[in-house]
Amino acid sequence: QKDERTIISSIPYLGMTIGPLLLNYVGDKYDRLLAIRIGFILSAIGSFFFAIAQDIITLSAALFIQNLGVNSLLVLIFVHIFETSGT
Repeated sequence: QKDERTIISSIPYLGMTIGPLLLNYVGDKYDRLLAIRIGFILSAIGSFFFAIAQDIITLSAALFIQNLGVNSLLVLIFVHIFETSGT
């Protein structure tokens, strides 16, 4: 049971790691604003499911989805600002 708790509590951190890698690739390949929009959508979906979660599995899954978007936005927004500011 201790191993199960460890895995469940590490799932959100996996989202923090995978999210920026995926959405930065989308931002580089297609469009930075598209990647930012996807990040906002993932954050909103994760927040919604976080709010209605009834058990720890749903909570971890919601945090995984939320962290896919949130941590990507931390990187993408700064890159977008630097690209459009003209400096």
